[in-house]
Amino acid sequence: MMGAQDFEITKEFKRLGISPYEATEFDQSLNDATRRDINRFIDEYGNGIMGVHLWDFKMMQGEELRDALNFNVSYLFKADDLERVTGAIDAYKEHKNAKAFLDEMEMISVYTCFWV
Repeated sequence: MMGAQDFEITKEFKRLGISPYEATEFDQSLNDATRRDINRFIDEYGNGIMGVHLWDFKMMQGEELRDALNFNVSYLFKADDLERVTGAIDAYKEHKNAKAFLDEMEMISVYTCFWV
């Protein structure tokens, strides 16, 4: 699995000299970096990688994620963790606790997509 320092998004933030809190819609190169990271996961894991879009919970797997449009996917996770992800989604739908849901997704995911 790639380390955070290997992510294109990390390199792009460094190149721009900004933090995620400073990013604006004018920093479109961040979207391209996110897309490159997603594609690297697909190249490395194929159908072993999945994505989920918030808040409609649309799931995508492998090649369906390639060259994702901005905001089409929110989190990447291992296909082996699908049951954990659907469990977190079900718990959110039942209790409407967004913080608990997002915390759980951060724990499960291997990559959080950053779109501007």
